Amino acid sequence: MTPSGRKKSGPAKPSKRQQKTEATRKRIADAARQVFTNYPYDAASIRMIGQEGGFNHSFVRYHFKSKAKLFESVAKSLIGEYYQASGEMVMELNGPLYENTKTLAERFVGYAFDNPDAFYIMMLNMGAVDNVKDAFPGMEHLRGFHEDTLALFAASGYFKADIKDISQVFFCSSILLANCVGAANFYGKVLEINPNDPEYREWVKDLFVFVLYPSVKRLFFAKSRRNGADPLGAGKGALLHSASAVRKRIKGAARNVMSLGPTSPAFKKLLADIEKSALRIRKGRITTRVRRGETKGQATRRRIIAVARRVFSKYPYNAASIRMIGEEGGFDFTLLYHYFPKKAELFEAVTSQLLDEFRTAVTDIIKELDSPSMHENMTRFVDKTLDYSFENPDVMMGCMQNIAQLDKFEDMPGFEHLTRFLLESLELFKEYMPLPESDERVRMWLYGFGTVVFSCVGAASYHAQVLGMEPKGPEYRQWVKDTLMNVFYPCMKSLLFSDK
Repeated sequence: MTPSGRKKSGPAKPSKRQQKTEATRKRIADAARQVFTNYPYDAASIRMIGQEGGFNHSFVRYHFKSKAKLFESVAKSLIGEYYQASGEMVMELNGPLYENTKTLAERFVGYAFDNPDAFYIMMLNMGAVDNVKDAFPGMEHLRGFHEDTLALFAASGYFKADIKDISQVFFCSSILLANCVGAANFYGKVLEINPNDPEYREWVKDLFVFVLYPSVKRLFFAKSRRNGADPLGAGKGALLHSASAVRKRIKGAARNVMSLGPTSPAFKKLLADIEKSALRIRKGRITTRVRRGETKGQATRRRIIAVARRVFSKYPYNAASIRMIGEEGGFDFTLLYHYFPKKAELFEAVTSQLLDEFRTAVTDIIKELDSPSMHENMTRFVDKTLDYSFENPDVMMGCMQNIAQLDKFEDMPGFEHLTRFLLESLELFKEYMPLPESDERVRMWLYGFGTVVFSCVGAASYHAQVLGMEPKGPEYRQWVKDTLMNVFYPCMKSLLFSDK
């Protein structure tokens, strides 16, 4: 009651019209959620959402002005659900550290499998951020979720480590969870386990405990480098690079480009190099320089594969087309059918070539690890693997474009090459870095490490934007290296010594 004796008025009750509008928007959002969890953002459409919900697509546009607005609404809702659940999952951890780690793994893995929509959307779009002309919708919500979750862990006082170290472990666990849940069909096929069976969920939980426990142990007993200062430093965005710093780097790069005036020798040399390496086109025919020892047909085939590599690294298999490859290379796409009658054959040829190159590079790297220091070997392995991967990202980019859509193919072209590559890598790893552990734990280490590398390189723009970094900048590459060392080196040591 107020002093005058009147009843206090609460929040105004929504009118029937408002209630009806909200119910309609929810129906549209539910239909959009169904579409966005099955198709990448650039492949989904307002028309598809209307068909999914059983209403006209113009009706959707009336309530949500664009596909971007609708996608952002769905992303914000999913992130909110996950953040609320995360706050509950980190509560009541009163047991020994190893048991607490298992409890966290069970809670997060269980939630992810029971509520997989956010992870489906992540994996469907992780490698396609650059395909959207404007800023990818919903990225600011992901960045905010990353920062808020770190704040949640820091405020809990559970870990005594620096916020950057906590962030790297959280970053790594997010990648593993998104991949194992959002691309479950791919990983289940690699492991030869039905992704719908409890066995697969148990394997993912064991992977989390095995990979993350040594790092969690280090975080739990670490002393903050800030010596009692606020673990978030200047604020929850302290670990991220400021917008002014990013703008400064962009302006510096722009000045470097603008300094190459059209009359400068450097600019002329740049043009000459481009012209020298460019494909020569004559009346729609594919022409390229023939290397010594190869026929003209072999040279043309090589050129087609080189162009197809670029296309398949930017678009999923089912979205890429022979016509797109012809346009990318500047030649009549019908001529490609003479060399590759089916798109599947071309995709398989590209996959085989990329994995052969990567296999050779990894073999050479591992064979050179001859230091008596395990830490030195691991550092060199990470450095050289990342150097090669960032300079030759096509295989990782192609993988990130397709692994979330494996269920759309009865038999994905080139998959057997990937399976063989993983098995050969496991045998190579065991040969040159012998470890007194079971094959399964070594495989977990290798698959976990490979998943993070492929994701960080193949979807660099996505992860860098979440972190507030430039995907091609030295800061992001250093972040990835530090993350791999801080998570997988302690895990490597646990293969040699029991770490419970």
